[in-house]
Amino acid sequence: MTEAEYMAACAAAHEAIWLIKLLKEFGCNFIKPTILLEDNFTAIHLSRNPGNFSKSKHIDTRYHFVREQVAAGSIILVRVDTKENIAEIFTKPLSNIIFNTLVALFMYFVVNVVFKGVNEFCFDL
Repeated sequence: MTEAEYMAACAAAHEAIWLIKLLKEFGCNFIKPTILLEDNFTAIHLSRNPGNFSKSKHIDTRYHFVREQVAAGSIILVRVDTKENIAEIFTKPLSNIIFNTLVALFMYFVVNVVFKGVNEFCFDL
């Protein structure tokens, strides 16, 4: 499970770096590192500690891109509790209460961060 989470974090880091480069071409300046939310402690630990771990020896070196970006300071992996992880509505069966809570959290994010918070991330528009 850790390998899949680590590989997903690597794919998310690739996408985030690509989107940042695209937005920079449109005049956005980013002064803060990109925050990726992760719900797996071991994947976060692997990204922060480049030592050799018995569990990570089989992970292909191309997936250590996330480790390089964390070391460079352009990406930060932050722990998110499963109960607050919006992605769970797309990946797991949930009770009605948890599902409705996560949908409300998702809609709050879309309205307040995506639509209202653009100026916080793009300073030169």
